[in-house]
Amino acid sequence: MSTQTCRGPQCDRDVYSSALGLCKSHSAQHHRGRPLAPLRERGGARVGECIVDGCTSAIVAKRLCNKHYLSSRRPAPAPRPTVCTGPDCDRSVEVVKHGMCRAHAKQLKVRGDLAKLTPLEAPRGRNADRAAACTFHPDRTVYARSMCRPCYLASRRKPKADKPVRLCKFDGCDRTHHANGWCSAHNDQVKRGREPFPLGTRRPGPAKGTPSPKRGKARTNLPNGWFRKTKPVKEPAPTDPTGQFAIVDFLIPTLPPEMYVQARRNLAALGADDLLDMLGLDEVAA
Repeated sequence: MSTQTCRGPQCDRDVYSSALGLCKSHSAQHHRGRPLAPLRERGGARVGECIVDGCTSAIVAKRLCNKHYLSSRRPAPAPRPTVCTGPDCDRSVEVVKHGMCRAHAKQLKVRGDLAKLTPLEAPRGRNADRAAACTFHPDRTVYARSMCRPCYLASRRKPKADKPVRLCKFDGCDRTHHANGWCSAHNDQVKRGREPFPLGTRRPGPAKGTPSPKRGKARTNLPNGWFRKTKPVKEPAPTDPTGQFAIVDFLIPTLPPEMYVQARRNLAALGADDLLDMLGLDEVAA
């Protein structure tokens, strides 16, 4: 099957739109309302190295590699001023945002305009000594009282008063105080209920002639088995010799004989002879 070629001028591409008989590029020209024109030649592969000295990367655009091409499109940063931009001011820049010294930046913030400052060689007022160098650091300018700011703030701090060292109240103990007037070791002795004794020695034992307490369980005057847990004694349940009504005698309280006789008469009048036998009232004399 033979393929048709584009009918555009100087074009040998295959047909894209069979209705128009044009390739894709000439079809775009036709739809945009432009007259058909010869197509431009396609650019070949970019071959070569970047023209920047010392760069061996491949060319991307304008004979530059990707890194140098992007850097060439960025605007060059403006150089930062090193000297104040205020009128007739040769001080160094202290406020980078405005490119001014601190005095001109303060003027701009408070007043809204800039004015000429007093020359640095002959300052006036209470800041007359700020042109000189610090007494202790010659590379720093004076902040106050012929000193730079760190030295001036350090001179205003009050020296810490030496606190007296508090010792343990035990005679002959040179340890520092911990709590309750004792050092940590003597305080532990007191907590255990012992008499404080010198450190580094054994605890004094009982006086001669006094029996030493035996180690082990504490002795008491209570009888043996006082601290043992005993199980409660269970009372035996009442039984019946016949084994039928073992709880009846336990439930019926002891009553006067007259009440037994009256109960037997009432049950007999009702015809409840089985209850008389069950409650044991059949033997009660009427």
